[in-house]
Amino acid sequence: MLEHLKQNRRDNYGPGICKMQKVINTLDESDRQILDDVMANVDRYSTYGIFRGLRDAGVVIGYATLDRHRKNICPCGVNHAE
Repeated sequence: MLEHLKQNRRDNYGPGICKMQKVINTLDESDRQILDDVMANVDRYSTYGIFRGLRDAGVVIGYATLDRHRKNICPCGVNHAE
């Protein structure tokens, strides 16, 4: 009954590219490292705090997009799942 689910992977429904990863790719190495560090530390940095910090720096990204990337449920992690 659900065989079609295995045939229709996420990348069949959209661009299959994480918008957050696009932003990360535009950053220089030091900014990328800072963002990686704060994204990985869920005990010290809230997703909302990171979202506001990025907005204050002029990086326009949606909160939900950031949250999905942080939880690895964005296309970065989903596209390669079987």
